[in-house]
Amino acid sequence: MPAPPRGTPGIDGATYLADRHGRAWAVREMRRGDVGALAAYFESLTAADYANFHPHPLDRATAEGIAAGADSPDALRCLLFAGSGPVAGYGFLWDWDEDVPLLGMSLASHARGRGLGSAFTRHLVARAAAAGKAAVRLTVYRDNVAAFRCYRAAGFEEQSSHPDDWGGAVREEVRMRCALGPAAASRPHGPVARDGEAFALRAGGSFWALSWHGPGAAPDGTPHGANGLCVTADGDVVLISPDGRRWEWPGGRPEGEESWEQTLRREMLEEACATVREARLLGFCRSACLAGPERGLVLVRSIWRARVELLPWAPRFEIAFRRVVPAAQAMAEFWTEEGAKPVYRRAFQEAGLG
Repeated sequence: MPAPPRGTPGIDGATYLADRHGRAWAVREMRRGDVGALAAYFESLTAADYANFHPHPLDRATAEGIAAGADSPDALRCLLFAGSGPVAGYGFLWDWDEDVPLLGMSLASHARGRGLGSAFTRHLVARAAAAGKAAVRLTVYRDNVAAFRCYRAAGFEEQSSHPDDWGGAVREEVRMRCALGPAAASRPHGPVARDGEAFALRAGGSFWALSWHGPGAAPDGTPHGANGLCVTADGDVVLISPDGRRWEWPGGRPEGEESWEQTLRREMLEEACATVREARLLGFCRSACLAGPERGLVLVRSIWRARVELLPWAPRFEIAFRRVVPAAQAMAEFWTEEGAKPVYRRAFQEAGLG
């Protein structure tokens, strides 16, 4: 299953994000020459938008000031685009020179309802994590339901709330925080992928949109095999590794005219030396190539929970190591690129192991 790092730099310094429909969107840092594009974006926002997002006036004079300070060390500002079209989103991390910057983000009307709010937020959080920040904070109105859910999905937790009378209407403003670094690692859970929610990743020089789909019917794409969360009679989870450092679940591509389950059973035997006694389909992982040498390719892999009986360890192919770990410990031991974790968490959740 392709699962490269999220938010990988692309052409002209941009990073590709994927919406839930698999469409690619580019996000990059603001430049001094973006004043016209940012001003046009501000002018496109409505009074209702301004009621929910008002970190500063949304006018041309403010756009000029922001663009002039594009290189300022106290803020990181990013713009979201769809191809060569107008600005579709504006995000920032204020207090960039402090340990806990303040996040703000808004989207144009045509970019909403696509899962881009969560993707853009995760991109900004990833930038903060890469810069070694301790956490990211933000404020949001509780009655701004879509934004509140977006931030929760991106890993933010509620800290406190208070009444706010901006604009003459009293609303509940919620302070939220997303821990990074060691504090984040100590949390038992993180964001979990929702059905169809896409995560932009990179593998083999190509950009991919990775998404989770339920077990009812396989999504469109080329069948690409099976992976299994193998559970022993004692309730422990089987992990494999080619090098003794990166521990993963067994799985692989189909051979001939194999069914999804036939591939699962063969791959578990070959890679984990495990006989599948019972198998339950959890769902499918769909990987659509957005850009690069394999653009247009769509791969679908089935994901299973398999009750297995372990055979004596006789490693084959590139798999040299096998471990059995307690179910509660499995996700922490499980290696995956950062961008794919929400999809793997969904698989563990569906298997009753998360």
